[in-house]
Amino acid sequence: MKIVFICQGSPHDIHKTWLENVTNNFTAYIPNFICKIKPLRDFIYLNSVVNQFFALLKSINTPKADIYVVEGFKTILPAILNKRKGTKIILINSDTFFLNYPKQKGIIKKIYEWYIKKVDYFICTSSIMKEMASKYSKAPCYIVHPFVDTNKFKNKTGNLKSSNICTISTARHSKGADIMLDSFKKFNKKFPKSKLFVCDWGEYARILKKENNVITPGLCDPVPYLNKSGLYLNAARLEPFGVNIIEAMYVGIPPVISKYCGAKDIVEQVDKSLICELDADLIANRLIKLQKNPNKKKKLGEKCKKVALKYNKESSVKRFKEVFSKIIKIDNKKRNF
Repeated sequence: MKIVFICQGSPHDIHKTWLENVTNNFTAYIPNFICKIKPLRDFIYLNSVVNQFFALLKSINTPKADIYVVEGFKTILPAILNKRKGTKIILINSDTFFLNYPKQKGIIKKIYEWYIKKVDYFICTSSIMKEMASKYSKAPCYIVHPFVDTNKFKNKTGNLKSSNICTISTARHSKGADIMLDSFKKFNKKFPKSKLFVCDWGEYARILKKENNVITPGLCDPVPYLNKSGLYLNAARLEPFGVNIIEAMYVGIPPVISKYCGAKDIVEQVDKSLICELDADLIANRLIKLQKNPNKKKKLGEKCKKVALKYNKESSVKRFKEVFSKIIKIDNKKRNF
């Protein structure tokens, strides 16, 4: 059985780790010469019509396979065009496709409908992503949670006495950067010495740079900023999973997150009160209550560490292999029926 992984120009480290356990056949969804030129690759990735044109070109020399695993809907076209009788497509569902899908119209909507119908199985990174896929497809969905790079955060710890807040989430509208800022401003009025560390890039970064007590180092090693922080915040409109949240938990920092973060599957094991509606007042009040209650903050921090330890590379890969084997067994039974 030949398995081919059709990935983005450079696959996500977690997806790469998963797939290395089932295949060594990796191919990008766009021509290789584009993958080697990062500015061009990034430009094409952000322009749907352009990247699908190049995906069409790549379809010509995409290897034939019995199973294609595709890294989201951007990468699916070469698999669809090379799909033959008996070929199955497994899609890793961990992006904002289903958030944007209802907004599409006309021919684009029809193309996306066609894409969805061609997926035979979904591997989703959270219950949120499973619910979204199930809303538009009858294909079986399985959840495999991502993992924390434990070596990167080994022996690291936050500062629970601090009123500083950290986020490693991208400063975009979809990640709730505006709500995050409003929440912090309300919190900052109660704790004027507090700072907000935003350890990533995004179109909202320029606005954040102009704000008082907001530090924007950009895409960087977040450890020094986590070390200075006593709270973590992710106010995303959709975070398919959010490894950044588990990273904060791993170093013992309680995260306050929106209910649209996939990592709520894990955070609710610590305390459901850490999960909020997408409202700046509610989020700010939750942060303020935690900061005013150091004993609870400490207990939650300790529990965060214990829960986060379960979401390591070994357990995630084991779950992925179990799901992949289950899919193959199901498919083999259908073939022999």
